Amino acid sequence: MKCYICGKEASYASQKGREVCDRCFCNSFEKRIRKYIRTSKLFEKKEKVFAEGNVTNFLMKKILGRFVEFTNNPKKADKIVKEISLDDEICSFLENLFEGKLIKSKRKEISILRDSSDEETAKFAKLKGIDFKPNKKNEEIYELIKDISKRHTGSNFTLAKNIELLNRLT
Repeated sequence: MKCYICGKEASYASQKGREVCDRCFCNSFEKRIRKYIRTSKLFEKKEKVFAEGNVTNFLMKKILGRFVEFTNNPKKADKIVKEISLDDEICSFLENLFEGKLIKSKRKEISILRDSSDEETAKFAKLKGIDFKPNKKNEEIYELIKDISKRHTGSNFTLAKNIELLNRLT
């Protein structure tokens, strides 16, 4: 199969089910993260940021290197960027929902990987030579999410958007 962007040999099916090569996959992954950061207006100029996790740290420095100030001390940071993927967010929300726990938003903590699955993040990390280990999840809920995603393409993104809307109401 050929990459639908550049025509080279494809190695991965993207979100929309089209095949992409490794280079185009990394470019589209970074572009999606960049767009999410820009449209969500997550950071202000010269804000002090602590990036937690290797992939998050790599992306923050590449995308926002001159725009924000990085700190090694989370207590001195204006914002803490956690390495939380789309899968983590959905699993956490559903686990709290099923267990009847109150969901509290920590305004200081954010994630730039909100639109990326664990699988995509792991592939990106491998291609860039970055160490990445997905966060632990409730296996039963995670399997349910994967099953729904296989049956209904894009359902995890729709669920994430609805979670975001619900969080705004609380």
